Amino acid sequence: IPDDLVIVESDPEKIDTLAVK
Repeated sequence: IPDDLVIVESDPEKIDTLAVK
């Protein structure tokens, strides 16, 4: 799970994707 958070920080656009999940 922590890996996903790191990716989000690198790609703010992916924050929406994770937020939806």
